[in-house]
Amino acid sequence: MDYKICKKVMASMILLFNESNYLLKDTTEYFLRLFDDHFTISSQIENTNNLGSIPDSTLIRDASSKKIILYTLHFHSLLRWFILIFEMKFIFGDIDAKFNNIL
Repeated sequence: MDYKICKKVMASMILLFNESNYLLKDTTEYFLRLFDDHFTISSQIENTNNLGSIPDSTLIRDASSKKIILYTLHFHSLLRWFILIFEMKFIFGDIDAKFNNIL
């Protein structure tokens, strides 16, 4: 289950990063808390089913068509999308650039 949580967090971060140049403090703290809680619980209890979930409606407002596709990709592909968005915004200097249709 660790892999599924990492994929979901990464897909959410890609959508948020594509829309903005940064993550809000509350969102960042939520992601960190999700990992801390999960890995603390996992180290104490094996095979837990109470892993929590990311509230998509809170984190991703208008990206419903994008999130379905992103959540089906492998983590490696998600990482490549994150790098591509980072390069476009920061290396090539188009800080306000967005991919209108990620996939």
